[in-house]
Amino acid sequence: MFHGTHPDVIRAYGEASRLARTLGHPRVGSEHLLCALAGAPGPTGDLLRAGGLTPGRLAAVLDGLDGVSAAVVADVVQATALGWESAGVDLRGLSPSAPRHRILPLGWRRAQARAEAACPPIGGDAQAASEAALRLALAQWHRHLELHHLAEVLLAWDRGARLVAARAGVDPAGRVAALREAAPPRRRVRRHLVRQAAALVTS
Repeated sequence: MFHGTHPDVIRAYGEASRLARTLGHPRVGSEHLLCALAGAPGPTGDLLRAGGLTPGRLAAVLDGLDGVSAAVVADVVQATALGWESAGVDLRGLSPSAPRHRILPLGWRRAQARAEAACPPIGGDAQAASEAALRLALAQWHRHLELHHLAEVLLAWDRGARLVAARAGVDPAGRVAALREAAPPRRRVRRHLVRQAAALVTS
């Protein structure tokens, strides 16, 4: 049975908000979450730091973004490679949109309103990371949404977090593999299915 979000995840979001305020960034993005996870005590933080994702290195990369969302920077890098020129565009005012479809139909509008009302607001990429991490926790039959789910989501597919990790000199794929090995999916076995299988074998 799923028991909800682990308190460590809530603390990580609080630390990400504190970091964004300290750096003077207008929104809390997935890059701030990654930095918060890298500084968190426990196995997830240990795995990230062991691979070179230390809070100091990540904070230096974030400081160099000058308040621009890492997801927006990643999009601009990709668009520039395709020949698009970003001259004259105010990147600081851009932010990824919040997810439009939520896995939990009840309460998501209030949660999104709270994210927008936070100081600074929680960006759409950070909201989407939380949503994807919840899906991952449920798919793996884990009892809580935990830090390792959030870290895996950030490093496996979030474009902003992956860009920050790469600029810190770390290959995200290696850390994703370590996270998956440390927290494999739980096996969910229904007793009645076991009994049915045993009956088939003995019949």
